[in-house]
Amino acid sequence: MKIVLNNKQRIFLVLFFFGILLVSYRYSPKRIELLGHYDKIWAHRVDNVKKLKSTQTKFVGIELDLVYDQVNDVFWVTHDKILPETVSFKEYLQHLHHKKLKLWLDMKSLTPGKAPLIFKRLEKVLQESGLLQQRSQILVESTQIESLPLFKEAGYRVSWYILDRITPQNWPTLKKGIAIAQKNLSTELSSNYHNYLYLKEGFPEHAKNFWILTHTYDVETLKNYGEIREMLNDPTVKTVLIPYTNFNRYF
Repeated sequence: MKIVLNNKQRIFLVLFFFGILLVSYRYSPKRIELLGHYDKIWAHRVDNVKKLKSTQTKFVGIELDLVYDQVNDVFWVTHDKILPETVSFKEYLQHLHHKKLKLWLDMKSLTPGKAPLIFKRLEKVLQESGLLQQRSQILVESTQIESLPLFKEAGYRVSWYILDRITPQNWPTLKKGIAIAQKNLSTELSSNYHNYLYLKEGFPEHAKNFWILTHTYDVETLKNYGEIREMLNDPTVKTVLIPYTNFNRYF
């Protein structure tokens, strides 16, 4: 039986499928502004198992937040609060089926004083998960550069989180401080992509990592398209985080 559609029905179907394409692209990691550099693009804040299951087949790497519980000697996968549904890092890794997936560990409690304990615990969890020999694929990030030597010596990628929103006013002082710290321990640098041009000018040879936390249709993404492309084309930029929302988060 042949189905004949009137003009209104045709228009509805066209709009319906166009809407599906728009929504699908909205949640796709294959964004136009990232074209040609998908090997650098990792998912930001993959802090639960459902999101891990969704992202590990779509990205080459993921970023997650770890809070170290010294009393129980355990890492919790969370950005701030430990909730009833929060899982330990050990349990989280049991759901990591793609063993070559790269990891960016944002260590929320990593300080120089806690560094030996955290290092020891991380080594043990990775050994139990069969990931210990992949240290070079794991980035350990801290706001305190003095916390990172142990990890660098063991073969991890280490990155110093530059907190400040760099401005022409604070850049001279900040640049000097970064340079002094880098003489003692040369690390990768990580920051918001708005700081890219400053870090490129001040530290052209250093490996860098950034995050772009705007979505595809965000006005800021369109406005800064040229800067984003320049950053991605820079060989010293190793990793770029983008937001990713998994459809199965409610199931």
